[in-house]
Amino acid sequence: MNKRKTYNMDYELYLRIERIAVDVTAKTGKVVKWTDVLKFTIEQYLNDSRNDLIQQKTVKK
Repeated sequence: MNKRKTYNMDYELYLRIERIAVDVTAKTGKVVKWTDVLKFTIEQYLNDSRNDLIQQKTVKK
């Protein structure tokens, strides 16, 4: 059984994430891939996203 999931994103979003990875690489001197940026973002901000979505969905009722 595959324990990975895939996510299709718009090319523009991919480019935004890639630009951040390039910027971090340039400023730190350590190679950072776009997947590193995405994983970091999800791991660090998942709870904040949940709370923001709950607030957003309850306000629109």
